[in-house]
Amino acid sequence: VREMLRAQDSNGPRMLMLMTEQFLSDPRLLLWRNQNTPMTEKCRQLWEQLGTCHTH
Repeated sequence: VREMLRAQDSNGPRMLMLMTEQFLSDPRLLLWRNQNTPMTEKCRQLWEQLGTCHTH
């Protein structure tokens, strides 16, 4: 997705949206949240980087 956004591929934002929807609908997310499982720093940096690519 990062490369798609960097190349300004028109499918990049849609792919990111689909992946985000799939992630948010994963039943394990609720389990992780209930267990207070923190997001890893690497994962946080990737999401921030993708968000930056999408807004530029």
